[in-house]
Amino acid sequence: MKTSHYTLLISHIILLLLLFDSCEEAKLPPMESAQLKINVEWTDFSFHFSAEVSKSDNITIEEQGFVFTYPKYYSDDYWSSNETKSETFVISKNMPFEYAVKEEWPSQMQCRIYAYIKTNYGNFRSEEQNIFTGAQETPIITSILHVPDEENKQLWTSPGGTVYIEGRGFSKTLYRNKIWVSDGENTMTLYPEEASPSKIKARYYSGGWPKIGKCPIFLQVGNVDCPSQMSFEISGTTLVSTEPSSFYYGDEITLHLKDFQATDNFQLQMLSSEGWNDQFKIVSMAENKIRLRIYPHKTQDVKIRLYDKNHRYGPDLPMSINNPWVVINHLEMPYIDAHCIYKGKGYIYSVSEKSLICYNPVTNQWSSYQFEIPSIASLDRVFLLGMNNYIYMLVRMQPLWVQEEWTTRYRQLFYRFNLATYHWEQLKNNDLDDLQFMNVNYIAWDQKTAYLHNDDDCFLRIYHSETDSWDKSSQSSIYKNINMIGRYGEYIYFSKNPWTEENNKIYRFKPGNIEHFELVFDGKDLLWNNIQDPVMHKNYIYFQNVYGVFRVNLSAPISTLESLAGPLENGMIIPSDRGVFFYDKTATYKYSK
Repeated sequence: MKTSHYTLLISHIILLLLLFDSCEEAKLPPMESAQLKINVEWTDFSFHFSAEVSKSDNITIEEQGFVFTYPKYYSDDYWSSNETKSETFVISKNMPFEYAVKEEWPSQMQCRIYAYIKTNYGNFRSEEQNIFTGAQETPIITSILHVPDEENKQLWTSPGGTVYIEGRGFSKTLYRNKIWVSDGENTMTLYPEEASPSKIKARYYSGGWPKIGKCPIFLQVGNVDCPSQMSFEISGTTLVSTEPSSFYYGDEITLHLKDFQATDNFQLQMLSSEGWNDQFKIVSMAENKIRLRIYPHKTQDVKIRLYDKNHRYGPDLPMSINNPWVVINHLEMPYIDAHCIYKGKGYIYSVSEKSLICYNPVTNQWSSYQFEIPSIASLDRVFLLGMNNYIYMLVRMQPLWVQEEWTTRYRQLFYRFNLATYHWEQLKNNDLDDLQFMNVNYIAWDQKTAYLHNDDDCFLRIYHSETDSWDKSSQSSIYKNINMIGRYGEYIYFSKNPWTEENNKIYRFKPGNIEHFELVFDGKDLLWNNIQDPVMHKNYIYFQNVYGVFRVNLSAPISTLESLAGPLENGMIIPSDRGVFFYDKTATYKYSK
């Protein structure tokens, strides 16, 4: 009985040991199994994923990665959960099991993530987690330091520089820090080279920023704008003022500047409100001063811009230029075919109006005298000139049809208008029908004589208005391509036609001795390149070009030039005892300075 009790006790002990061993075996993972645990952090405006893997020793990982699911539609401040998109990020087996999503996300956007591995015993994955993008910190700038590069002396371009920014809320990932300078007109990108949450070092390069003065900086980190507005300064030569403050077209003015030396490289521009790049001439320079003569294309508000030695410009200097020309009469005329000045009155022939039209400065009235040129459809060119109380008009017709081909020979018709009777008459001369004299291209005249010649420079005809007679002459080479202006004192004055060489000079000769002419005025150093439509009144020669109306004083010891402001162009100057007038196909102006 005692033995059986011992036997029963030993049996219970063995049973308990067996039960204990079975419990210990239940705590171990089954063979060929693995477990994954995923960690998610939101730092530096992006998701950072990492995974931990627990597996049996006999399991070999063949591929590992993350599956990331996020809204398909999103923007800087909006996201929609209606549709999603998944991306798989495969991580190399030799690399740490981690990944950072480099993307700009809106705040509090819902996403999902899980980690996976593919093994020799199947695929395993972690539980999928719902995650949210974090609220981004607002970046703040507290200070800016600007270090410009040295002047680039090899290239005509502005140098670069380095900008050091301090504050908070920056990203250590360079591309997440977007930095630029803008004034509404110009924009320049700064490129981060170093970055931390509180400091950024950024560069801008040669030619990047063209302006002098304050440069407002804008910063965006991720999708969040920096609300603080700060700027850095770029120094250089700037315009200060003009002297005098009020002036006319063609006047000399002094520009006052800051940080300017006469030896500096610089460039000036004068811009009108209509966008014209206007003209000026530099007269002299000194420290912080430039002396100019100005010729803006339009008499109105203009501004001057100076590019300094670093090819940067400061604030434009606005200027208001006085206009001495006053509109006194309106007359619309579509086209002026020819015009001339005679005894203080202006005469225009208009084919479209079929009239000779006269302006009288004394009465400020226009008068019209009807006259239609025969065969007007064949009209090629009209010449108008005043002599001996007549207005003469030479009409050149289109080329003749000879032997089934167009020739270079033109037919001429010659008329004159009697200023006493207001009647027209046609003048007949056999020379006008001479085939050798059918190419009249130029007419020069003085008070009583007209000189007609052609491109061939060898068939000159001279018309005497007092006797209504013609002569031939061999002096054609002297008269070709000149504008006979008029007589003052014992000299006759002339200039070259605008399309010829030396077209900015005025000459004179004594009657009967044209071969011996002398230079009176030389405009080679002035802005304009020609003298157009010169006319004489008393001791002045008036002319125009694209830069305005001018006159030369012939009574001065040395012929001097005076600007009559303007600029008026493509019209007719009418000097008279009542003043100087100008007509430009729309209105009549009077010079009132």
